Amino acid sequence: TTDADGYFAYPSSATSVTIYRCDDTGSVAFTALGADVTITALTAGETLGLGIVGTTLTLYTNGVSTGATRTDATYSTGQPGIYCGNNVRLWNAFSANDL
Repeated sequence: TTDADGYFAYPSSATSVTIYRCDDTGSVAFTALGADVTITALTAGETLGLGIVGTTLTLYTNGVSTGATRTDATYSTGQPGIYCGNNVRLWNAFSANDL
């Protein structure tokens, strides 16, 4: 199956986020879409988001665009979700909203 196809924002450090495309064709491959984005370190209660409209992906912190966008037309439909890998990151909430 192709359950892991899509896009995600990965906080690679306290002040750096990478936007990835994930392709699942039986084995999962990750493609970084451009350079890391530098952000202000998030503290408890703050949010990180990835908005997707058409082929444009926009990174948000606390509901405000960071100004970082990426363009990719690989996936044009889908549903929001969250993926938690084996890294030590703590998530206490997830929400999906229309832009």
